[in-house]
Amino acid sequence: MIVTPLKGIAYRLVLGKFQNEPISGNAALMCGFRYNPPPGLIQIITGQEQRLNSFKAEYLSDSEQTARNEVSQDTSGRPRILFEVEFSFSSLLDLTDHNVVADLGKELNPNDDPQEFQSSDLNCDWAKINAETNNLAPTQLLGYILHNTYAIEALKVPSVRNQKGYNIVVFIDNLQIGSYLIAKNGNTDVQRIDGSLKVK
Repeated sequence: MIVTPLKGIAYRLVLGKFQNEPISGNAALMCGFRYNPPPGLIQIITGQEQRLNSFKAEYLSDSEQTARNEVSQDTSGRPRILFEVEFSFSSLLDLTDHNVVADLGKELNPNDDPQEFQSSDLNCDWAKINAETNNLAPTQLLGYILHNTYAIEALKVPSVRNQKGYNIVVFIDNLQIGSYLIAKNGNTDVQRIDGSLKVK
């Protein structure tokens, strides 16, 4: 599995109540989203029932447009604040690269079992799967495995709502020393998270 460094600027639209900690990862920890499981879900993994713990994950977008598309399903009319997020990662896995996804699929599914991970699963309706089956969506299981098994700080993933864009899923607790996130509102640094893990 090939991971690469990446640094740049991403975007995030945040509800007002989270404006002081726009990149904490706590919302994903409490609720679960596309690449991290909801807390306390019982799932069968390798033939055994396991109660899964969720984890902090932050979801960023490559552009303002992608960020707006990603929250377009929220029809409540609640105002959101746009943050620029400067980032630097030393170990990112690029799931927008078809070759990387194919290699990952072979690694996670060596017997080509149609019930296991397939590249088409990246576009699954994770919320519907959670609600109707009380099971993990394929992307949530994938995120869980990558977060817990591999020294990966972030995933670059296709945007389901903007086919020309992509998102970045940051595993907050996996950030290594030298990696960081800085959320900015205009010229003001609102929150900074620095990696603390030592990787041999």
